Amino acid sequence: MMKKNCSSFQELDITGRFDVTVMYDNTEAYEISADDNILPFVDIQPNERSISISLKKKMPRSVSPIKMTIHVASLSKIQLDYGATLKTEPRCIADKLDLLLSNGSSFQSNIQCQQLDLTVLSGSNVILNGTANILHIIAKESSSINGYDLATQNTQAQILEASSLNISVEKEFSVQATEGSMINYRGTPTFLKKIIEGGSRIEKR
Repeated sequence: MMKKNCSSFQELDITGRFDVTVMYDNTEAYEISADDNILPFVDIQPNERSISISLKKKMPRSVSPIKMTIHVASLSKIQLDYGATLKTEPRCIADKLDLLLSNGSSFQSNIQCQQLDLTVLSGSNVILNGTANILHIIAKESSSINGYDLATQNTQAQILEASSLNISVEKEFSVQATEGSMINYRGTPTFLKKIIEGGSRIEKR
């Protein structure tokens, strides 16, 4: 195992087969759980406001995803790519959070956020609960978002290219679905605008 303290950062960029737990506990550090022969594969690049974590070279497929714990006070941006998996403990708290997933990555969180901007691409998936008053979503390329247990006030969503969204909305819901996508929603929004094309569906649950 490798453990290291680091300076304050607001952005996290993870690429590759990492299984990451982000702990919100007002400290700044990371821990990697892996065999000594695996650690040389890991490349960690701290910058002024961010930390980038990736693999220096292709890791053997027989190796399980590298487990990592990252301790933070807060984050404003998270990027996950090429199969990275991330969950938060106990709760992700932010005024505004930008979240970008691509290439089969996944994210699971109990979140408390004033505004969440969420982009989910290339077969990635997201599971959310908690609160996001303002929610902006783009989902493409067979990606999925499950937010039935996420309370939202104002949601704008583009669900494209055979992607899916489950969401709860209390006030405003503006949505576009194309190319065989599926949207299920709970709640009784006071404003509903929908554009449904290409065999897509929207249903109230």
